[in-house]
Amino acid sequence: MKKNLVRDNLRNHNDLVFDEDGNMYVIENSCRVQVLSPQGDHLRFIGESNFSNPVSPAIYNGHLFVTDIDKSCVVVHTLTGKYVTSFAGEGRTECIDIDEDGFIYVSSSRKALLIY
Repeated sequence: MKKNLVRDNLRNHNDLVFDEDGNMYVIENSCRVQVLSPQGDHLRFIGESNFSNPVSPAIYNGHLFVTDIDKSCVVVHTLTGKYVTSFAGEGRTECIDIDEDGFIYVSSSRKALLIY
């Protein structure tokens, strides 16, 4: 990644995650995910019509999982941007992580931790 990477379109973001190739997936306040190469070049946008208020990303097995706090769900895309599915949380779904066995951990306003 370029040192001191500054891009006008990265000013308003919530969170980010890296894939195993070093690409950076940035959750933007504009309700989409921007994907940047390890050199900082724009590659694509993901989910422009699938999110209401994306908050937290995780990557597992070639898929991008993003919590959406307004829709109270987790939205899943391939790393190339194809929509796969979504599944509901309980309350406002906030942070997400996935362990090496594929268990999905989601923090929620109704329950401290949900495991899928």
